[in-house]
Amino acid sequence: MSDMLVFERRWKRKRKLLPNLRLRYPNDNELHELAELAKVDNYSVFGSNIRSIILDAHLNTRLLRNLSAPRVRQILTGVAIHAQSLSKHLRALDVGKGGSAERAGLLIELQLPKSELSKSTISLPECIGLLEALSVAAQRGAASVKTRRGPKGAGRNPAFDIFIQNLLMAARQRQGSWTNYRNANQTWTGSLLRALEILKPYLPRDLFPGGELGRAVEHVRNKLKAHIAKNRPSTR
Repeated sequence: MSDMLVFERRWKRKRKLLPNLRLRYPNDNELHELAELAKVDNYSVFGSNIRSIILDAHLNTRLLRNLSAPRVRQILTGVAIHAQSLSKHLRALDVGKGGSAERAGLLIELQLPKSELSKSTISLPECIGLLEALSVAAQRGAASVKTRRGPKGAGRNPAFDIFIQNLLMAARQRQGSWTNYRNANQTWTGSLLRALEILKPYLPRDLFPGGELGRAVEHVRNKLKAHIAKNRPSTR
């Protein structure tokens, strides 16, 4: 199974949380104003994009809140250890062990088809194989976790970064663009900040970072520009 397919399946499961989120979306007049601010070529499609971005902002805020790389590694390492331990216990109940241990293993195998996990006969060796595969997957997952030094995002909020990137890309895909700049008195202004004022009532309360919002937005814009430039196909 590809990484993208795994992420898509998990994202669909996350979207089942929607009934509990009680989301609200901008009205038609607000969506029209947002489209004008972004100077896009298709107001209707852009409005649908905005609704999707609001949804993703709520889901990402839930997903990324209290996210800690060391804690992720700790959890995965624990899963690997417990899976290995259970695998060891099941091996001690397999055929040939005799006495109470083998009887216990037989009773487990007799009950497994009655569970929701399996609709057919499943053996202890198959369970052991699944546990060992789970342990290896958890170990590899722990090894893949990277600890990033420095800020994780604007105001240390990666959900905000993703939200701003989504707004920037939505306008770009519809032949539009946002503005964000300092004016003569060094205060931040622009169409994107105006858009954020419109969108704020529909977003998670803790999505926006503290401090100057324009500066946080510019931080994300610069990161996205650098990423696009880095990955632009060579003309050679």
